[in-house]
Amino acid sequence: MEGNIQDKFLHLLRFSIGTSATPPTCPTPQEWAGIYSAAERHAVLGVCACGIDRLPQEARPPRPIAMKWAMATVAIERRNKLLNARCVQLCDKLHADGFATCVLKGQGAALNYPDPLRRQSGDIDAWVDGGHRRVMEYVRRSFPAEGAFYHHAHFPVFSDVSVELHFTPSWMSNPLADRRLQAWFSSKAKAMAAHMASLPGGEGSIAVPTAGFNVVYMMLHIYRHLFSEGVGLRQLVDYYYLLKAFADADESERTAAIGDIRCLGLHRFARALMFVLGTVLGVPDGLLIAPPLRGSGSFVADEVLRAGNFGRDNAIDRSQGRSLKYFRQKLLYRLHLAAHYPSEFCWGLYFTVWQKLWIKRYGYAEQKPAKSPKC
Repeated sequence: MEGNIQDKFLHLLRFSIGTSATPPTCPTPQEWAGIYSAAERHAVLGVCACGIDRLPQEARPPRPIAMKWAMATVAIERRNKLLNARCVQLCDKLHADGFATCVLKGQGAALNYPDPLRRQSGDIDAWVDGGHRRVMEYVRRSFPAEGAFYHHAHFPVFSDVSVELHFTPSWMSNPLADRRLQAWFSSKAKAMAAHMASLPGGEGSIAVPTAGFNVVYMMLHIYRHLFSEGVGLRQLVDYYYLLKAFADADESERTAAIGDIRCLGLHRFARALMFVLGTVLGVPDGLLIAPPLRGSGSFVADEVLRAGNFGRDNAIDRSQGRSLKYFRQKLLYRLHLAAHYPSEFCWGLYFTVWQKLWIKRYGYAEQKPAKSPKC
């Protein structure tokens, strides 16, 4: 983005989420077109629409862009209503089939927003407590061709919404750190599956993680995206509204979550993330949960503003599938991050090889027939 357009886009975003009380100065029609493109690239069109609704008439976008923005916002709201309904249906099905579950990110994260229907949604990520083997047996009874990754499998139960069933919410590349993380997830699974929240519009209730869990998990999710698909402003806005909810949590939950961030080795990244939230989104110091770290934080902020949602501009061509070209591009992208996160870069290479071996052994739907024992 050109500097002036980027500044005005970020000003509109801060005004829209309430970290700035001053509306942006009137952009030109060309600048409004650039602002729309930036909001679309970062998946915050619906969020910015909340700010535009509060602008005086003379400061709003020209009619063609305003109509385009309004139609996009209606589509976002309609999509969220669909996903809310599908979340209830999915959770009811999983419960009926004997699985404790909760919905990660997505529709749960949207509940922290002033207008949950304006958060731009993706797919449904359901954390299913049951272990890899049991969950995959369940998936393949209905969808025999589905394979698995280390932490999730696709579950195409709906034709209009993508669903992933997670055996575990996330992972660490370092195997010792991952062991600690998986033990932490296991200790939280039952409580998260029991934490119910009501969806807007009377769609029903689903289990979603607590704010204390999400402060750790969603930070780790942003960290994982930084090294794979790129981080967009939607994820930062999610975390801002999460911090507002976390500020209302009881003191014991807050203390435990901040301690978990340290124990899981995320404190340095937490400081970088707090710097990004403060400088890019204008999040007040009172909401930050760690002292901002300028050096690493400036690097992450540059990555966020350059790459956009799901790293659309980080030079990784996902149309190549899991080809050699794709892995080469991903390696070069990670090498770009190595100066700030050398340990993650090195362990990431190990994890990539280890996961390929894991998928070969456990992930494919059709296993090779066992050899007949020799007489």
